[in-house]
Amino acid sequence: MVSGNNQLGNRINMKNKYELIITFNEYTGNFHREFNAFVLACGGEYSREETNGLEALGTTAFLKINQDPDDVIDDLMEFYHHFYDEYGSNVSELTQVKNAKGKYECNGITVFFDKDPAEIMPIILKQLAAFPAAVAKASSFAPKKLKVLKVEFAKETITREVKEINL
Repeated sequence: MVSGNNQLGNRINMKNKYELIITFNEYTGNFHREFNAFVLACGGEYSREETNGLEALGTTAFLKINQDPDDVIDDLMEFYHHFYDEYGSNVSELTQVKNAKGKYECNGITVFFDKDPAEIMPIILKQLAAFPAAVAKASSFAPKKLKVLKVEFAKETITREVKEINL
């Protein structure tokens, strides 16, 4: 599993039934919003400008024949575990994973699910495969040579306790 270290220690005693852990070759803070929007169709409280228009592309990928885009978002929300961080509502966090040299880097994203995502996983994986090219085209801040290095899926309940320490 990942180290479970999010940026500000916002999630306390959270229990997850399912986690999808994606490791990239680059620091994930530069494209976390766009990842949520394009891969998960879950831009949250971010505006279209903040996700570089990728949320519309993400939502379209999950559309069923003759389905209203707003209904797509409602359907997807059944799967994701929601929590609040410094940016508002979220379903994923930046995570630290070990690099090839054994050092931890913040180059992972973990997505949390309350419901088994088997039904939507093929679409998520298809979007994930297309994500590096889409974000490179849409955002000037995103790495141009972004690669997905590893994808892991955990089916278990996990409890993490994150405490803030004041110095």
